[in-house]
Amino acid sequence: MDGVLYSMYSVEYRWCLVVCGFMWFMTVPDVHPSISDEECSYLKKTITSEKLVKAIPWKEMLSSPAVWAIIVGFIAYCWTDLTFQVLLPLYTKEALNIKTTANGLMSSAPAIGQIIALPLCGRFADFILSKKYLSTRIVRVLFQSVSLIASACLLIAIGFLRCDQTILISILLILSGITLSFTSGGVLVNNRDIAPNYAGIIFGIGNTFAVLFGSFSSLSTKALTPNGTQQEWQIVFALCAAVCVAGAILYVILARGEIQDWAISEESGSSAKPKETKMNEKI
Repeated sequence: MDGVLYSMYSVEYRWCLVVCGFMWFMTVPDVHPSISDEECSYLKKTITSEKLVKAIPWKEMLSSPAVWAIIVGFIAYCWTDLTFQVLLPLYTKEALNIKTTANGLMSSAPAIGQIIALPLCGRFADFILSKKYLSTRIVRVLFQSVSLIASACLLIAIGFLRCDQTILISILLILSGITLSFTSGGVLVNNRDIAPNYAGIIFGIGNTFAVLFGSFSSLSTKALTPNGTQQEWQIVFALCAAVCVAGAILYVILARGEIQDWAISEESGSSAKPKETKMNEKI
């Protein structure tokens, strides 16, 4: 078993190197295979930034409610995603005694839901923003709330199903992947709304907190399920549902959709917001 895992990690590592190398190769004008000399010269002139970014406003950033909304949203999302992707297969094995083959198929259900819904949810959020049906803040809050509250309800429901209801469990797991995908129109892109110049930094901070608290999810599960009974697992799911609801409430209160004052460039008096992308058109 260890050999299989190490082989998978080795393949993933090599594939990561190939992808990173390809991405670098395709983004450097000098070595791109299909760019003419004229295009290369034009890109060098236009890409070069004449403005130097000043020191990162750490104090203002870390004291901003909008940033903490993203951190809280990341924590709730990561905790929930970890529960669906990692802990639920353990639940079906320990509490429901579902066979390995069926358990493996059920474990892939959330990923199937995310494959279907992840690109659609992002495009749907962009569509709403492009038509100006709702403000940026309302869209982010709505999508994030749907993601977390619906996931909480699905977790509670799964905790009460029996081992002979594998089809229903699989359907609910696919729905969980779909509901989690609404985050692509919520917290996952909210950093670009509030601070385009520091979007990567905010994403990294939120992801760090998410991974840290995600480890608490695994530790708490081990402590709460010493016997692996269904009743013990219901407590685990209730805890995750509470994290979802708390995360949704705090995000609704703290989230912002406009560029924050501390994120505005002093040189130009604007945020120098990057060009629109398919995930964030006309925000």
